[in-house]
Amino acid sequence: MKMLTAQQRLNVRSFLTEQGLTFSPLLEEMLDHVSSDIEDRMHEGLSFEEAWHQMKNDIPQNHLQHIQIETMATINNRFSVSRALSILALALMFGGITFKILHYPGASELLLLSFAAMAGSFLSGTVSGIYFHKEKKGAARVLSIVAGTLLLLVAYTFRIMHWPGADMLVLLGVGVSLLSFLFNTIYIFRSSSPNANLLSYLHEKHSPGIERFFLILLVPVAILKMITLPIPANAFLGTIILVTIIYGAGVQFFALTWRLLEAEVARRNVLTFSALVLSFTCFILVFLGELLGVEIRLVLIMLFSIFASWLTYNIDPPKNFLLKGLLILVPVLFTANVLLRLNFLPASGTSFVFNIIILLLLTAGVFVSTKHEATRAFLIVSLAGYLVEYTGKLI
Repeated sequence: MKMLTAQQRLNVRSFLTEQGLTFSPLLEEMLDHVSSDIEDRMHEGLSFEEAWHQMKNDIPQNHLQHIQIETMATINNRFSVSRALSILALALMFGGITFKILHYPGASELLLLSFAAMAGSFLSGTVSGIYFHKEKKGAARVLSIVAGTLLLLVAYTFRIMHWPGADMLVLLGVGVSLLSFLFNTIYIFRSSSPNANLLSYLHEKHSPGIERFFLILLVPVAILKMITLPIPANAFLGTIILVTIIYGAGVQFFALTWRLLEAEVARRNVLTFSALVLSFTCFILVFLGELLGVEIRLVLIMLFSIFASWLTYNIDPPKNFLLKGLLILVPVLFTANVLLRLNFLPASGTSFVFNIIILLLLTAGVFVSTKHEATRAFLIVSLAGYLVEYTGKLI
């Protein structure tokens, strides 16, 4: 059977884009469908030009735009439960922090409910996605990442409530997360058909909403921290939100990295693979918390900032000078922090003005990186991490 050349598929893609298809997963599906139809016609004896002309004539005017509108409406309806639970999680988390500030009873319970709503949102969106896209490969890999995340949510819930078994759950959550990240990374580097990957397909749908969720959490906490920088570290009550942001935005960063590597085979090499594995290993191990020594956690954070910054620059290189500077500044800041905390550099008080400048630069970077999703996710993790550094221990 005759197959379309790369240039012919590119011509088909350009036509579909001109017809109004902007939603990437739908564009890829329609590209495969139309290309297959043209190849069937060519198999019957037509040239590409003849088959392509017939195909274009068979597509009614504005038909593809209508398909996209209907598809997006269907997606929105299917994931309305997930969206509602996300909003509820936000409300409960801010409610819990407010109750803590005002010393009202029930603060821990509200935080516990916010974690439950967050888990319900994550799980409902994932299960719906798997059910409605059974033709896509990778349901087990998606579920393994979800399982690791849910285990860590449960583990940190146990820590907040001071229930027994928290350490065991943390170990289990970290172990499952590490294995799931490793398996998915290996799959990405060995895969030649990114359009069939369920994880990438679902993530592309949810990515804007995920990003908004963490920005809504981060902005008020960052403002509060800037206002309260002069007060003692243990007086700040937003740490639990920052930890949630760090983990969620970190997973977002690695999911975006996988998607970018799927789209550009040329970037898949031993160096990129090593940096990716080392960065997510350092990132996830930090969530062992007090099971690791403070010194080890500091070194892991430093190494993550170095590997992730290099990875970001190589797979999602920003053209903006501010973003380029921040990708250099972040690992320098966290490296300097480790050297100071471990007494390799003489201790020197960091001024209030310096902290405000750094926080403003990182915040500006988050809001100007709209065209570089991986860069933005990395900066969200870095900003939240910098804020945590002035609030004491993680949990």
